[in-house]
Amino acid sequence: MSLEFKVGDNAVYAGSGVGKITAIEAKELCGIKQTFYRFQLFNSNIEALVPVQNVESKLRPIITKDDAQKVISIVQKKDVKIDKQTWNRRYRE
Repeated sequence: MSLEFKVGDNAVYAGSGVGKITAIEAKELCGIKQTFYRFQLFNSNIEALVPVQNVESKLRPIITKDDAQKVISIVQKKDVKIDKQTWNRRYRE
């Protein structure tokens, strides 16, 4: 699956928060031309340049309202089985 964003799209920047794609720019770094998404975080004045070629490891689309409702209903459940595995084993699964 290839993720593509356009200017004005909202997205989640892994580990940092939600923001907006403000521009798509071509730059040359160390003699290599690359295309970047310019990403502005909503909760700060931080801007990031995310290489289009690495976008899948950095940016994620915003979930839909229906998906958000599913998450809320799961979190509200009282009878949840607790997984006692270590965090890294759960992550690998």
